[in-house]
Amino acid sequence: MRPNMEEIVCLLNTDMPDQGPVTEETIACTIEQSHRFRGSFRVSTGLIWTTQDYERRRKDTLSRPLP
Repeated sequence: MRPNMEEIVCLLNTDMPDQGPVTEETIACTIEQSHRFRGSFRVSTGLIWTTQDYERRRKDTLSRPLP
C-alpha cells in the first residue's frame, strides 16, 4: 500500500528531533553498524567530522576576510 500525497506532505512538514552532537563514539558506532545500512561511503568508513571539528573549521573559515 502506497502512502497518499497528504501523508507525504505531512511527513515532510514534520519537525524531526535533533540528532545531537556527532562524537567519536557516534562515528565508531556508525562504522560498526555500517554493514546493516546502505548509504554514503564516507559515512560507512567514518570519514565524517565530529561536531567539534566542524565548529572549529566553520569558525576558521568565517574569520577569514573576503577578497
